[in-house]
Amino acid sequence: MKPKELYKELTEIAKDLGVKIRKGDGKFRSGLCMVNDAPVIVINKTTPVEGAVSVIAKGLAALEINNIFIKPAVRDYIESEAEQSLQEKDFEFEVSY
Repeated sequence: MKPKELYKELTEIAKDLGVKIRKGDGKFRSGLCMVNDAPVIVINKTTPVEGAVSVIAKGLAALEINNIFIKPAVRDYIESEAEQSLQEKDFEFEVSY
C-alpha cells in the first residue's frame, strides 16, 4: 500500500476512534498525547508523509484497536510499527555523569 493510501486509511481509523490529528510547527516530538482527557496525535508539519504514517500507526497501536475492523494490510503495518517502536526503546539508555 502506498504511503498516501495508508495515511488516508489511518486517519479514517483515528477519526472513527475519536482521535484528533493535529499538525503544527515548532520543535517537538511527534506522537500520541492526551489533551483534556482526549487522545491527540501531534505531527510536525515538516514531517514527510512516510513519517506521518509511522507516527499515526504508533499512536493507534497504543490504543484499543483489537475490536474494530481494520484492513489486514493496514493492521499489519500498525503492528510492525508498534514492534519497531518497542525494539527502538530496547536500545535507549541513560547517560549520567
